[in-house]
Amino acid sequence: MAWFEQHAFNEGPYGEAEVLATAKALSISVLDETKILQSRAGKVRLLRRDELSAEWNPSSEHRLTVWAVTQHLIFSLDKNGETAAATLASKVGGMAETARDLAYRLYVLSERKGWAEEAWVLQQLGYLLASYRTEVVCTKLRFHLDQSMAITNHERVGKALEQLNTGLRPFVERELKATYKERWAETARPSFPNWQQTGKDAAQLNWDTQALLGVMWDLWNDCFRKILGPSDRSLVSELRDVRNKWAHQKAFSTDDAYRAIDTISRLLTAVAAPEVEQVDQMKAETLRVKFDEQVRSQKRKGIEHRRGGKARCWPSSVA
Repeated sequence: MAWFEQHAFNEGPYGEAEVLATAKALSISVLDETKILQSRAGKVRLLRRDELSAEWNPSSEHRLTVWAVTQHLIFSLDKNGETAAATLASKVGGMAETARDLAYRLYVLSERKGWAEEAWVLQQLGYLLASYRTEVVCTKLRFHLDQSMAITNHERVGKALEQLNTGLRPFVERELKATYKERWAETARPSFPNWQQTGKDAAQLNWDTQALLGVMWDLWNDCFRKILGPSDRSLVSELRDVRNKWAHQKAFSTDDAYRAIDTISRLLTAVAAPEVEQVDQMKAETLRVKFDEQVRSQKRKGIEHRRGGKARCWPSSVA
């Protein structure tokens, strides 16, 4: 880093390089073997990216350095595109995150030095690795990518509401029975619209999500306040609005969908429903979609400029 600040990819005196290497418990000969620099005739310089091998494989390197990983990632991104660079990032494992940290430091340095083109390529790597890191985190919790991208936000909310119904019904029935005994179904009936009352007993009530939330709201003080708190009642109120919006085929932005699914997760957590795990997977997937939208938006706004222009700020990650 110190050498790059002084000389970039230009030649510098061997003695100066040796002093810097010794301070890091390294030697110029070892660094030469890692193929990140060239030392000859009393001069040392870092290898330019156009001098790197297109066949480089991190698994075959005996001494893998963060500098080499960072430069090869930039080289791969520039020559072969995002897919190839992301594939390379997967091969270096956790070192991809360290490479992103180094790229950030180099980006700050390049901005300060006025090296616009270098800052630009480092910024591109930052966007790639920010996206890659979030992808890795979300993969642990998400649905398959093809499935997730094929559904709309409205469908995502609908699937989460189905999980809410499955997780909420046992809790609602249990608390109604505990409070009202044999009169529980009769007490809950007024909260159901007429079209959902097909008979007199509980089995003939249509316990859809609207009804469950309505019963909780109407009988809160007598029944559900014993178990849940005021903040949980606010969740019930919000989810009644969400369900009505969904039922009337209103559009959901990704932000709206994420908030709705998060609220469902919170209410399921409050009633200790196991379905919360499935909903949290949906929430993580929606977060990934939201991040992808942000990255695309940033690219449209700030990365279409020519390389000679001033680079925008370093990309942040939501992971």
